[in-house]
Amino acid sequence: MDQIRTKIVIYLIIGCSLSPNFLCGQGEFNNWYFGHWAGLRFTAGVPNSISNGVMGSSTICTSVSDSAGNFLFFSDGFSCVYNANKTIMPNSYNLHGITSSFFQPVIAVKEIGSENLYYLFTVGQYQSSSVSYGLEYSIINMNLNGGLGDIEPGQKNISLPGMSKAWGAVNATRHLNNRDVWVVTRLSDTDSNYFSSILITSSGINSIPVLSNSQVNPAPIPNPDLPLEIKISPDGTRLVCAHWGTSTPVEFCQFDPETGHISSLIRFNPSAYNSFLSSTRSMEFSIDSKFLYVSTISQGLPGYGIIYQYDVSKTDSLSFMQSEVLIGLDYRRSALQMGPNWKIYCSDFMIDSLHVINIPSFHGIGCNFQINAVSLNGQLSVDGLPQFVQKYKAYIHHAGDCPLDPVNFTSDIWPPPDSIRWNFGDPASGVANTSTLANPSHNFTSSGNYTVALYVRHNDNRTDTTWQTITIQPAPQPVLGPDQTICAPQTATFDAGACAGCTYQWDDLATMTMNIGSGQTYTTGTPGLYRVNVTGPNGCTGRDTVLLTIGTPVAVSVVIATVSTTVCAGEQVTFTSNASNAGSPPGFQWNVNGINASNANNATFIYTPVNGDCVTLKVTSNAACVTGNPATSNPVCMTVNQLHPVSLNITSTSIHTCAGTPVTFNAFPTNPGNSPVYQWKVNGTNSGSNS
Repeated sequence: MDQIRTKIVIYLIIGCSLSPNFLCGQGEFNNWYFGHWAGLRFTAGVPNSISNGVMGSSTICTSVSDSAGNFLFFSDGFSCVYNANKTIMPNSYNLHGITSSFFQPVIAVKEIGSENLYYLFTVGQYQSSSVSYGLEYSIINMNLNGGLGDIEPGQKNISLPGMSKAWGAVNATRHLNNRDVWVVTRLSDTDSNYFSSILITSSGINSIPVLSNSQVNPAPIPNPDLPLEIKISPDGTRLVCAHWGTSTPVEFCQFDPETGHISSLIRFNPSAYNSFLSSTRSMEFSIDSKFLYVSTISQGLPGYGIIYQYDVSKTDSLSFMQSEVLIGLDYRRSALQMGPNWKIYCSDFMIDSLHVINIPSFHGIGCNFQINAVSLNGQLSVDGLPQFVQKYKAYIHHAGDCPLDPVNFTSDIWPPPDSIRWNFGDPASGVANTSTLANPSHNFTSSGNYTVALYVRHNDNRTDTTWQTITIQPAPQPVLGPDQTICAPQTATFDAGACAGCTYQWDDLATMTMNIGSGQTYTTGTPGLYRVNVTGPNGCTGRDTVLLTIGTPVAVSVVIATVSTTVCAGEQVTFTSNASNAGSPPGFQWNVNGINASNANNATFIYTPVNGDCVTLKVTSNAACVTGNPATSNPVCMTVNQLHPVSLNITSTSIHTCAGTPVTFNAFPTNPGNSPVYQWKVNGTNSGSNS
């Protein structure tokens, strides 16, 4: 009988926040230095405070490690660059990044194809009557200064053509090919109101930027609307830019990671928690690029702020704002940054801890915003956290949690992989336990916890492995028993079994008539293929089917026989049977003179009768739709003859005779029977068989 589950309960279990076995991020993002000498080191996705920072910064900074997680350098973009020993790189003083709080002045990008060179991009600010510094870069060579790195001589604060009016914010993301990099900034002036995307390839920095129009019209110098922060979604398809000093500060855009073009979609202002709450502070996307988080600060009530969540699949202003959900409040000026474990961390002004959004890919308050979740051991966060260039990700989503019912999996991988392989952790499913499809489904064989693994091979031969532990809920297991055949006007009653809190639905699959009953049992006299669906309180459904057949009435009959009904006393007799419509196997009971014979329940009966014994057989049929059940044979009565002694006398014509003279012998038997057989012997030797 089948045990099919039908109910799919759709929900997402996202990332490291729910599974300690989830492998997240890469070593390049494991060391964070920020704030007032604060720091974190992520080990197996868990952040631990490190207190040996030497940089006091109130802006978004950059903190660089190698792929093994070894810390290399960090910088705030305007004072200098600190190496792995926490000492200043000798040629790194006086960088030109913006110094004001809240801004995003610096990001490091590894030179394409190099193991030792990094571009350090900085973006300046409006000063006096002209823009002093726009987007610039410096080249850090990690082979200098005894392997601790330094900015190469003559390669510091290099201006980029046309970028003198880039202010306030700079970010970077991977090109669609995952090899090259787009550096994105904002030109903010009345004659230069553009987003700018600059491509970095193995040939270096392309001097011709990709310019895209912005909907935010900058105020004229000397009071321009400065861009505060630019964030790009992990999948490279969405971009947001927050501005300072405008009534609709956030610009939500589409980003093309192949061309670098930015298409402005809408402008919005997060809803005010109170009349004083008006300024956007920071933004961040969830790892699956489905949700945008925006933090705000209070202009009139210092010490208060709020975080909102938005659904980025909504690209018109009305539906986008309708998706807004308040997920956290009563904290101060939070900067938002996704960690290598895919959680989003929130700084707080002069507080020795970080807040955290534990499950950013969950909708609404289910994202689990937690205040003061990560201790900084006395060091203080301020207004910024480190930012990085998104490189690789491998992520699992699933829908469904019932056994023997399809659980649908989707892979969320960046960049597009060369190949993938799933292992569902369900060896009892045999060859179905693995798949190479991008979005497979799997029927788990039973309830319980399963560790699902996704193995990814990228085009550059790099590999990732991601795990997620999912729970398959128990489902009812109705058992309707074997198929049945009945005879009209009989009925059959099927019982799905008691189940606390369960609901029942009966269907006739032969006629495709659904929902013909809703009780634990179902009684019918109509032939059909009946299915019961039993749904438990957790939404999982168990099924079973049974076939009901209506048979044509037939009679049971039996005949018995033996070789002879006349035997001698003491002789064994074998009785045989011939039964019709008796099923398989029928029940046999032999009787002698109306009394059940012991151990006589087979198709044959061996018996030593006495004179006048009458033998009958009762056959009980297990076939359906039979009449005359059980059936009794006609009796077979036995004649048993008593035994008589046999004797023999012989005579001869003479007992004295001459040699050569014949002698005739005569036999006179007693009780010889009808045709006795004679054998004469002379001196023990056969000599003839005459009568």
